[in-house]
Amino acid sequence: MLRRSHAEPAENADAAGPNDAVLSATAYDLTDKQLISAFTAATGRSPMFTVETDHGSPAYVTPRQLLHMPFGAVLLANLTVKETGHAAAGGIRIYYLKHDGDRFLSSGKFEEIYTSDMGLPPEKITVTGSFTTYPAIYIEDGDGNGGYWSGWVDLIELRPEGPARSDAIPVYYSNKDAIPGNGEKPVELEGKIINIRRDKGFDVVDEKAGIRESYIRSGTKFVRAGGGASKFPDL
Repeated sequence: MLRRSHAEPAENADAAGPNDAVLSATAYDLTDKQLISAFTAATGRSPMFTVETDHGSPAYVTPRQLLHMPFGAVLLANLTVKETGHAAAGGIRIYYLKHDGDRFLSSGKFEEIYTSDMGLPPEKITVTGSFTTYPAIYIEDGDGNGGYWSGWVDLIELRPEGPARSDAIPVYYSNKDAIPGNGEKPVELEGKIINIRRDKGFDVVDEKAGIRESYIRSGTKFVRAGGGASKFPDL
């Protein structure tokens, strides 16, 4: 499960320029003409411009990946906060486009998905057809603080009418790096997603800990059956 360290940004970060994590997250293939063409059509801007996120943090928008779907094209763009840190939220933008010969036409709409509180976009995005009728974006993400770690999966189906994001799917928890208090015992929970039934549901299981949580389809997303708090604690 992905862990990100919570190092504080360097002082006078603007004067020193972007740090290595920001430079890596905003990099893209300058030779990929189709990706750049789709980005320009979707945003009306040249690659890499600055916006203010919903959380009020300045962030770079840069092209990431172009997906060709039966109903058109989907552009994924990285959303990278200029000054990364624990309080910032990075993520991705999802743009829907139409093909017009060799050109792309924008729908004029996009969806912002915040996936991390460290100001960075997801390190890895997988496109899967295992869970849903239409391809879905599968993202592993995590958070850590004071030696406590939690991890979850984001599942976003790319439906013709727009992205459909399921509830966060907790799959990991550990306090092994924390200083225990109040009789707290070290524990590490690591769930696996199994029994996937397309458009119906799946289970998250940690056999060693005796945990099984079932997820069912509700409308256009998956939700945890029975509601209530997950047995994989959040921070």
